Amino acid sequence: MKTPVIICLCVLLGALAVSAERTIRGRLRPVAEALAPDSVSVPACAVLRGDSVALDVRGYDKPLRSARETFFVINNDSVRNVEAMWVTITYFDMENRMLHRRSERVAEPVPAAETRRVSLRSWDMQRAFYYHLSEPPARSAGTPYRVAVAVDSVLVNPAM
Repeated sequence: MKTPVIICLCVLLGALAVSAERTIRGRLRPVAEALAPDSVSVPACAVLRGDSVALDVRGYDKPLRSARETFFVINNDSVRNVEAMWVTITYFDMENRMLHRRSERVAEPVPAAETRRVSLRSWDMQRAFYYHLSEPPARSAGTPYRVAVAVDSVLVNPAM
């Protein structure tokens, strides 16, 4: 008695799952935005080299068992807003031997003359290293390291 009911329910649920929704939408037309013949298009943002924008990176931190590393980005420019930046982070052991290097795009906006905290996924997947200026581990034996953060390029937007 239960078997035919279960089979009917399975068939009905299977039929409902198989019925596809129509995803093609009709009557969609692209909107053509024509510029006047004598007008000039001005880009809203510009990509600049990191040394041409007054950005400071300070306060790096990564405790031993942390999956995130954080630092502060200070925009010293009083006019331009930073929309995104590309940074290269180089990791060294205490004898200045390079452990790792990576480049990241940081999409954290930093308004003119302000500071923002940036948090990135840690390079230390095994969570065996800690930044030498962070709080030292209490009982665990971790490996300290140093870091160098360089701003490669910056996407800026003039303040409105």
